[in-house]
Amino acid sequence: MPIELQFLKKIDRSLVGFAALLVISVAGIVATTLHLGTLRDGLEQSEQGLAQKQISADSVTLPSDEKLGQWASTQNILLSRLISENDIPGFVSEITSLASQFQLGTRLGVDYNLVEIQAEAANLPVTEQLARAMGILRYTEVTLTFSGEYENSARFIQTIARLPRLIEFTEIDLGRTPPNVSVRMVMRIYQREDGA
Repeated sequence: MPIELQFLKKIDRSLVGFAALLVISVAGIVATTLHLGTLRDGLEQSEQGLAQKQISADSVTLPSDEKLGQWASTQNILLSRLISENDIPGFVSEITSLASQFQLGTRLGVDYNLVEIQAEAANLPVTEQLARAMGILRYTEVTLTFSGEYENSARFIQTIARLPRLIEFTEIDLGRTPPNVSVRMVMRIYQREDGA
């Protein structure tokens, strides 16, 4: 009898081991099935996203030759309004002359410096990004300070804005100094490379 008990114990152990192995196998199959389901869902979502992108891409139309010509013409006009570094003193002289016309000449302060547009700056302002995309590598920042009658000051600023130059006003501070207004104005004059 003891031999039979030992044999049964061995069979029980084998059955327990087999049952444990069976449970582990079933758990692995269930986990694999769930994982495959998740992968299938992800694949379906990717396919849907790709299909939507394809539809979007198919709806894009390329610009006509006429539009491309208009853009080139606009770009040429824009580039013709750029000033060279050698022309900056003449521009400052032009501003001084305008200030005199509006009775602001005796109270005009002008300061300017050349600024290189950074090539790889992560937080580059949008205007500098656009300028860089057009091949504009620098601008001159001009700071004007003056005081005068409100109407003359407003006309002076308006006249500068209408000059045939690519100018961006970045700051205009107005203060009241009775009977006049005091103005501090910072602008960027985008420029082309000398010889361009």
